Amino acid sequence: MFMKIECDCILLQKTLELFLEDFDDKKDIIISDDMTRKGVFFIGENSPYLNLPFTKDELIIALEKFDFADLNSFEDIKKTALEDKISNIFDEFKFKILKTIREHYE
Repeated sequence: MFMKIECDCILLQKTLELFLEDFDDKKDIIISDDMTRKGVFFIGENSPYLNLPFTKDELIIALEKFDFADLNSFEDIKKTALEDKISNIFDEFKFKILKTIREHYE
């Protein structure tokens, strides 16, 4: 099968090459740290597949679970990730406001 690793980060590139030297999967795949590329197994912040840092075992498991059909829903995943980030910021803000109000009235 075809596996190509194309990363901007040289350290990540070499790590993936080392981790995957004996990996044999049943599908063709391109692995990259560039989210703008279409149809790749993206590794990095907000990746639906694998975030940094990762172990060799986590990489292998993520690659085995990887399904090209999921690429169609990648935009939905990015949108959900953004909504989750905004929700977390709102929750933190709400917590700080409530804490300030409680402190004021103590």
